[in-house]
Amino acid sequence: MKKTLFLLASIAILSLLPSACQQDEDKVTQNPQSLDRQSELTTLLRRVSASDEGDNAIDSTACFSIKMPYTVWVYQAQGNNMTSYAAHVDNQGSLDAVRSTISEFNGNDHFRLDFPVTIVYNDGSEAVANNAQEMHFLKTQCESGNPVNAVIPCLTIVYPITVSAYNSDFQLANTYDFQNDAQLLGFLSNLNANEYYTLNYPMSVTVDGEMIAIHNNQELLAAIQSAMNDCFPVVNPCNNPGILMDSLVIYMPFANEARDLITDAAAVYNNNYPPAFVTDRNGNANSAVAFSGNDLDYLKLVSTPANNIEGGPMSISLWFKANNTNESDLEYMFEKSNGNQSNTLSFGLALYDLNRPLFYANQDPIFNLWDGSWNMQADNPGWHHLVVTVDDGMPSAQVKLYRDGVFIGSAESPDPIFINTQFFDYYFGRKFKGSLDDIRVYRRMLNQSEISTLFQLDGDNNTCVN
Repeated sequence: MKKTLFLLASIAILSLLPSACQQDEDKVTQNPQSLDRQSELTTLLRRVSASDEGDNAIDSTACFSIKMPYTVWVYQAQGNNMTSYAAHVDNQGSLDAVRSTISEFNGNDHFRLDFPVTIVYNDGSEAVANNAQEMHFLKTQCESGNPVNAVIPCLTIVYPITVSAYNSDFQLANTYDFQNDAQLLGFLSNLNANEYYTLNYPMSVTVDGEMIAIHNNQELLAAIQSAMNDCFPVVNPCNNPGILMDSLVIYMPFANEARDLITDAAAVYNNNYPPAFVTDRNGNANSAVAFSGNDLDYLKLVSTPANNIEGGPMSISLWFKANNTNESDLEYMFEKSNGNQSNTLSFGLALYDLNRPLFYANQDPIFNLWDGSWNMQADNPGWHHLVVTVDDGMPSAQVKLYRDGVFIGSAESPDPIFINTQFFDYYFGRKFKGSLDDIRVYRRMLNQSEISTLFQLDGDNNTCVN
């Protein structure tokens, strides 16, 4: 459940450490019960105090909050005229006023956020949305991705509670009485790096209707973690055998979902293309994903520090089945790019010239490593395993290509492969007519034995990693 932001804008928030004392050297000794924005208990309290209320009328999600202060432009129809004004949201009262106005909208009334805005996820991390499109993307990514931002509805805090706050930069102390989740969430969402707080105990929480007395941070942390077992039960244990997981940074089996199991991030897609799941190479239903060849029918996995390839060795492994009979189409099965065909700073695996597989790097000049043994008539109908390994370095890169467990060939690129691609995302199936399955990306070079192992594996139906 996510509640409203509560910000005391003109006062430096946060907590007095009740047992802090001034030493001869002006050194502050922190209370062991003190918390900050990075504390595990702070993260869990954000998720407990989230709800479907608060600023959801503005950001339409319980996955994050908008950090105050921010501005909302309100447009209201007055007869044939439209009036507008800027509503500045910098505390609980101003947020309530905007919510009340929006709830009374009718006809042509509407509002828009004044971008950029900073959003605060329930895990305490932050991001900047520069426009409405970025806000929508961050919302979609958060709601379908990281479970640490999911609300925790199985435990309820009994209010009021008292918090002592201290700002170490300004040496300011305050005590706050919170009456509801909205006020607590606002306080927690606007903590800065130099701010600390303590919860005044005893306090109470309810779990399944039972009231539990809490006397310290450790008891509160244990109560929340215990309640989470009811909120997020493990339905099926993970039985993934974990074959060749070393340095694996992207792992997408497509078992009725388009999700990377390493980061638990869902792939993004356009509204006109919900992923179409089909039978894989071993006859398992809904265990591969099909693409139509249309420009906008693709999946995108956002590049993050956890999955990014910025240099050094790399391997890409995937299964593909080509359905296109137009020999002149260039089809992108896997790429790291900005999604623009004319971009000169991308690399990936594609099909071209009678569906012949190749690894490409759009450098100057363009570097290609082709599957010279491909025979469209004989090879086109079935599933095939494709692996490329890249030993990237200065001043060039060594690239090897394998199909169906067999070494096809190698080449040396004139330049490093990954230069200036670190800011790009991963795209799957752009302009590709066919099916993909079991995509893996490693931050190392696979050897011949490992590539043979991947080729011999049955179709992957895993939905978890150990």
